Amino acid sequence: MTKNNKQIVTSTILFGSMFLTIMLSMSVINNDLAFAASEKEELSKQSIAIDREFLAVEQKLNSVQANLSNENEKMIRAINNGDFESYRDAKDMISSLEVETVTLKNQLSGLQDQLDEIRQQKRNLITIDPVLSDKLNSAHDLLKNKIRETTMLNPNTNVIGGIPISSEFVDLNQEKLVIRIDVKHPIITDSILVAKSDEMTNQFLLAAKEIVGDDVPIDIRYSNISPLSCTSRDSECRPLWGGVEISNDSYLCTLGFRAFDDVYPYSVGFVTAGHCFDSVETAYQPHGGDGVGTADKNTWTGSTFTDCDCAFVDLDNGIGIEDKMYASSDSSYTIAGRHSSSTLSVNDDVRTSAAASDALNYGEITAIDVTNYYDGHWVYHTVEADYWAESGDSGAQ
Repeated sequence: MTKNNKQIVTSTILFGSMFLTIMLSMSVINNDLAFAASEKEELSKQSIAIDREFLAVEQKLNSVQANLSNENEKMIRAINNGDFESYRDAKDMISSLEVETVTLKNQLSGLQDQLDEIRQQKRNLITIDPVLSDKLNSAHDLLKNKIRETTMLNPNTNVIGGIPISSEFVDLNQEKLVIRIDVKHPIITDSILVAKSDEMTNQFLLAAKEIVGDDVPIDIRYSNISPLSCTSRDSECRPLWGGVEISNDSYLCTLGFRAFDDVYPYSVGFVTAGHCFDSVETAYQPHGGDGVGTADKNTWTGSTFTDCDCAFVDLDNGIGIEDKMYASSDSSYTIAGRHSSSTLSVNDDVRTSAAASDALNYGEITAIDVTNYYDGHWVYHTVEADYWAESGDSGAQ
C-alpha cells in the first residue's frame, strides 16, 4: 500500500511537473507571438517615418534639380550675350547645386537602405513551420481547383461546396487558410450577418474541410469586397499623374500609373482597375471633365476568370502623363521603378495614392496569391494589404 501511495504521489508530481512545463511553454509561445506583433508594429512605424522623410528629401531634390536646370540656361544665355559676370555667377551657383544634388541623392540612398533593412526584418518575423506551410499551400491549391471546377459548370456563382466565398488565401502570420464569407450573398440572412452564428461558421468550416482535408487549420471570416467605386474629386491634372480622379462618366476611380502598350506602335497610357471601365470606353479626368483616352484593353470585361482586375487606357493625342504619383496639392512622388508582385512578401510595407480618400494610405501586405470573388468575377494571384481605402480608390497604386 505504501509503495502504491508513493507511486501515486510520484505520478501526481510528474504530471504536475509536465503540466507546469506545458503551461510555461505556452506562456513562452504567447509571449513570443506578442513580442513579434509588437516588433512588427514598431517596424511599421519606423518605415512610415522614414518613408515620409524620403518624400521630403525627394521633393527637395526635385526643387534643386529644377534650379540647376534654370542656372544652366542662365549660363548659356550669359555666354551668348558675352556677359562674363553673369556667367561666373551662374557657374558658381551650378557648382553649389551640383554638390547639393549629390548630398541629397546620398541621403535618398541611405533612406532606401534603411527601408530595405526594415523590410527584411519584417520578413524575418514570419517563422511558419515548413511542413505546415506546405500543407496550407496545398490546401490553397485544392480550393482554387474546386473554384475552377465549380465555375466551369456555373460561371456566375461564388458558392463553392456550399460556401459563398468572397476571397481565400494563406495567412502566414496567423498560420491558417483564410476563407472570407460573402455577407451580401442571398444565402446569408440578416440574422446571420448580425450574429455571425457559430452554427453557420461551423457549417462553413465542415464544408471547407470536405474540400481541403480535416487537418488543415482554417479561419472563417465574414466580409465583402465592394465591386464598384463612386465618389468625387474635381481637380484637373495635366500632364496626368497617378493617384488622381478618373471616371467612365458614371463611376469614379483612381488613375494607377504610367504604362506602355506591349504591341506596336507601343502607345503610352495608364493602368487602372478593370472594373472601372467597359472595353472601348472613354476615360475622363476628372469626372465630368474632358476625355483623356480610351480603355481599349481590359482583362475584366467579358471574363469570369482573370489574373488581374486591370485595364489599360490608351491616351488621346495631346494628353501627356508623367512618372509621378500625386501626394498633395504641392508635391508628388517620382516613380523610380517597377517590380513584379512575385517579389513581394507578407509584412512588406505598401503605400497608395488614392483619389477618393485624398490621401497617401499606408499599410502592409497581409497575404499573397489571394483568390477573390466580386462582381461576378474570380480574380487569381492578387495581393492583399491592410491600408485604408474608400469607394472611388479603385486603381490606386
